[in-house]
Amino acid sequence: MKRTKSIPGSIKFKAALELIKGEKTLVELSREYGVHPNTLLKGKLTLLEKGAELFEPPNKERIPEAHS
Repeated sequence: MKRTKSIPGSIKFKAALELIKGEKTLVELSREYGVHPNTLLKGKLTLLEKGAELFEPPNKERIPEAHS
């Protein structure tokens, strides 16, 4: 049975970011980075879903939200 290769997170991030930009197709990026298209799609979804968390404070509970 074929063993799957481990792809560094930095490569997945870079490819997913390029996919979001839309300058190249999924197939082009897949070939360029040597990553399966499904892996790129999962990376894109993860980046879109969890990308905002990168800008959140480390501990949100300690910072009270301002009320209007």
